[in-house]
Amino acid sequence: MKLIFGASKSKKIGSKILQIHMKTPYSHVYARWLLKSQEREIVYHASHGMVHYCSLERFLSNNIIVKEFALEITDEQFKKFSRKCIDLAGEKYSQLELLQIWLSDVSGDKLHFKDQKGYICSELMCELLEDLGIKFCKPKHLIKPIDIITALELYGKTQ
Repeated sequence: MKLIFGASKSKKIGSKILQIHMKTPYSHVYARWLLKSQEREIVYHASHGMVHYCSLERFLSNNIIVKEFALEITDEQFKKFSRKCIDLAGEKYSQLELLQIWLSDVSGDKLHFKDQKGYICSELMCELLEDLGIKFCKPKHLIKPIDIITALELYGKTQ
C-alpha cells in the first residue's frame, strides 16, 4: 500500500503568513491515498475547523501541491493507520496551537506550552507518522509543516 504525505499552499493570507514565518514555499501538510474500491484519491488533513477527509479534486480546488513523498506500508499498517484516521475525523482544529508555536518560536523556545485540545495539520501528520515509526525531536503540539517535510526527506521517496 502506498501512502503519500505532502505539503501544499493556498492563495489565502494565512498560508502566505505561515510561508513567510517558516521560510518555506508551503504552509500545510496532509496525507492522501487511493481508495481502490471507489477509484478515488482521498486527502486527510486538519483544516477549515476540523480533522477531515476530502476528495483530491476538492483539495486541489483550494490548494497547490508543493512537495510529496511516498511511503510503502503493509496492509496491517494501513489498517491501523485508517482506524486512527476514522477515530480522529471530526476533531476540532486548534488555532491556539498555532499561536503557541509562534510564541515558542519568537521566544527562542524559552516559553513552554502544554498540548491543547484539537489538531493542526502538522501535529496530525506527526501523530500518524510516529505510528509508522518515524521519529521527531519535538513534542507533537510544537511540530510545524517544515518538521514534517524534513522527516519525510529522510524516510520517504519523492513523489
